[in-house]
Amino acid sequence: MKGLEKILRGIIKYQLTDKVRMKLSPQNIIEYPTAMSLLFSLKNQCHTHSGTPLQMWLKKYGVASVRKFDQLDSKFVGPLTFQGRFSQLNFQVNIDPENKFPIEDKLSQVNCLQQLQNIATFPILHEKLSKNQIRLHAIWIDVRTGNVSIFSRDEKQFVEITERNYLQLVRECFPVD
Repeated sequence: MKGLEKILRGIIKYQLTDKVRMKLSPQNIIEYPTAMSLLFSLKNQCHTHSGTPLQMWLKKYGVASVRKFDQLDSKFVGPLTFQGRFSQLNFQVNIDPENKFPIEDKLSQVNCLQQLQNIATFPILHEKLSKNQIRLHAIWIDVRTGNVSIFSRDEKQFVEITERNYLQLVRECFPVD
């Protein structure tokens, strides 16, 4: 069984068992994840070299995500284009097309996809990526609900992983070449 298929099966199992037992209550829900909330608040200061150590780290390593996020229009409508060195890293995405999430989550989704671009720069992966021997995927978790989504290249957006769409997502993740 391929690695991502095991992960998706684990997510389905989590949704059927652990998520129900956790019974998320308002006091257990993180209102705004700290790192993305802080990065969003610093997005106009990424060029400055001052702040706390955490602020400096976020500005240094979050600037690519902020720049990509700034390419979205003010209503977050329309596709955002990602282009990488390898064909599987060239795609378009609609960030939260149903406008369900706060702005920090939209930035978090952009950041999640930016990490695909970043990890693909690791020399150890170049040969396997160029030969399509490995595939990179982006998984995003809504910390308020515990829902887990995966970036669907077919649907050009993050799609919540459910029992209904699990098999389709597995097929999409492992297309027949």
